[in-house]
Amino acid sequence: MNAFAEVLKTQTKNLEISIEELCEGLCSQSMFARICNGERSADKLLRERLMQRLGISDTRNESFLFRDEYDMWKLRQQIVNSMNREQYKQVEELLQEYKSKASMENPLEQQFCLVMEVQLLMAQGCGEQQIKGRIESALKLTVPNIDTKSLHQLLLSEQEMDLVLEYARYCHPKRMAQCCEELLEYVKQHIHDEYLKAKIFPKIVYYQCIAEGEESDLDMLLQNCNEAIDCLRDTKRLYYFWELLCEREKIYEHFIKKASAESEKTQKQVLVLMQEENALWKRTLEEMYRDCGVSPAMKNSCYLYLQKDTFCMNEIIYKRRTMLGMTRKELCEGICSEKTIARVELTNGKMQMPIARQVLRRLGLSGERQRVDVVTSNPEALKLVKDIATYGYNREYEKEQAALEKLEKMISMEEPVNRQYVKETR
Repeated sequence: MNAFAEVLKTQTKNLEISIEELCEGLCSQSMFARICNGERSADKLLRERLMQRLGISDTRNESFLFRDEYDMWKLRQQIVNSMNREQYKQVEELLQEYKSKASMENPLEQQFCLVMEVQLLMAQGCGEQQIKGRIESALKLTVPNIDTKSLHQLLLSEQEMDLVLEYARYCHPKRMAQCCEELLEYVKQHIHDEYLKAKIFPKIVYYQCIAEGEESDLDMLLQNCNEAIDCLRDTKRLYYFWELLCEREKIYEHFIKKASAESEKTQKQVLVLMQEENALWKRTLEEMYRDCGVSPAMKNSCYLYLQKDTFCMNEIIYKRRTMLGMTRKELCEGICSEKTIARVELTNGKMQMPIARQVLRRLGLSGERQRVDVVTSNPEALKLVKDIATYGYNREYEKEQAALEKLEKMISMEEPVNRQYVKETR
């Protein structure tokens, strides 16, 4: 059993999530059972979406992919990067290439293409009618019951929450404020990973600010803005940071005027200081972005699809083997045939994942296709890894040491990745 399959089984049991809920719009329950039993491998898109619905971030994950899947991942990243560079002609060409190569029966492949088309239409200032149809189609590919179920009856990834936001904005604008309120409640109840939260929480708060009318609860909006900015600070992210500062500036201005009208001098002085600090942050951010020649405003949702730490398994096996001075015969002994290794290295072929895991372990690497800092299926161990990072950042070294010792008892020290993590942290 691989760690990914174990995490799926453990998390669904611990969170008391039904398989039907988790798989809705993604795959059949029978396919999920085969994945959990190690009989079937899930592709990268499906693995990530399942993990995100279970509240596990892919921010620090490493993925080892065979050449065909790696090339598709690389093409997705080229599309996203071209969009961010505003190379729209190139985006169109790359999207056409992607559609010709991808399995368009796969709902996640379809959804990615539709989302990129939406980003393209928005950037080119196209009509709302074209955008609305694609957003609705993209969302309902993986969240088919969005109109009949409440958000708390659904399991959503950050990409799906983003689509819910845009669906409300373009298709149901009168329900925008209510949608934001429900999404914020959903995030607070279901998303406990700070990196996942940082990706979507600030955008929801920003959309809530622009959706509220004249009778807005400004105390609530200010509290939400502050919480979103704290979330960005804790994870060292800047998603919608500039927009939140702009909205907070307006809220401070309202309260300053109210304090002046009520002759609350002390309160006004405090608010003015807070507004000045906010203005300093905003100005500093604008200067930083100006020096880089880009806008401080978030122009699209492509950041949700940007990924790093993904590697071609064919290249890894060849490079690691030659680096260690191993022959193919030495590498494959007791695992597979020499021809299997040669086929993977020379023709970009594949091997079965149980065999690939053994080969990678012999090369001193994790046998997992996707992992975080440590290889484990224990959610408590994953939480400890985050706590260790926080303790180190805050220089709480005694707590860090205690957490590390506790972690060592929870994870397999036969995994080279786990041994490496423990040694590096110590």
